[in-house]
Amino acid sequence: MATSFLLRIEFAGIILFVKNPDGRKIGVVMPDARFKKSQQMQHADGTNAAPHVGYLRFDAANLTGVKGLPVSNGSDAPPYEVVHRFAAEELDIGVALDGTPSTGSFQVPDFDEIAPVRTVQDGLFDTAIPAGVNMRMVIPGGALSTAVETGTWRITGELRPDGRETVGQYGGLSYWDRFIEGTGLTVRLRPFGATEWVSIPLVPSPLPDGTQAIMLKIANLCQINPMEWPELELREVREPDVDFKWVHRMLRLKDGEDPVRYPDRLLPHPDPIPDPNQGILADCFPGQITAPF
Repeated sequence: MATSFLLRIEFAGIILFVKNPDGRKIGVVMPDARFKKSQQMQHADGTNAAPHVGYLRFDAANLTGVKGLPVSNGSDAPPYEVVHRFAAEELDIGVALDGTPSTGSFQVPDFDEIAPVRTVQDGLFDTAIPAGVNMRMVIPGGALSTAVETGTWRITGELRPDGRETVGQYGGLSYWDRFIEGTGLTVRLRPFGATEWVSIPLVPSPLPDGTQAIMLKIANLCQINPMEWPELELREVREPDVDFKWVHRMLRLKDGEDPVRYPDRLLPHPDPIPDPNQGILADCFPGQITAPF
């Protein structure tokens, strides 16, 4: 039996990574973008907001006590997958905060650059979490990376004091990897404000190269193939990533900044730079920001 294993979390879609300045933990928060039949879904700028579904996915072959199921090859959707849809919940991945700093980086739009006048909403990681959050969690240390698209995007500079636009390449899929000592772990979930957890005990299974691993996916994706199954067409665009506006709901104007100059309705988002040689791009980018918590 393995005494250590790889824990890999794949992140996709409308998520905000909150990087603690000491680099030893990263908060992950997901805006509540679930479809609400009784309400017109709009962003702060008055444009329509497309609903998204947030979920946790894992391989049923990793459930403690399950025998005989084929396992994922580490890249495609597992042949037997378990999906939990988030409903205003806290997620604990069972890895302690031990002071280990993160390595690498996420290559996603960075609010430190595109909107330095804003910071995170108060209470994102407190007991009284603000409304409009569908999931939160904390990841300690680990190696960070992103599968970067080949296209180039621009983001306007309305929320920069110098007004300069940001140009960059981003990825819709980001990864957190960490080797864990032990023979398994327990993932836990509970509604915000609750005291009782639901526990999901998991054990590793071998990847094609022999590495023992537990692979999790955390996503917040729109109605076009939200499970990202390879048998269905993935969402691809040539238009601005307007869904990125959801991420702004996790932010507020910094104390002392001018609300007249930087009103809530300003929602900079990635806009593809036209390239006749560039194919269709993926979008629904996460965002990141540095803030203590």
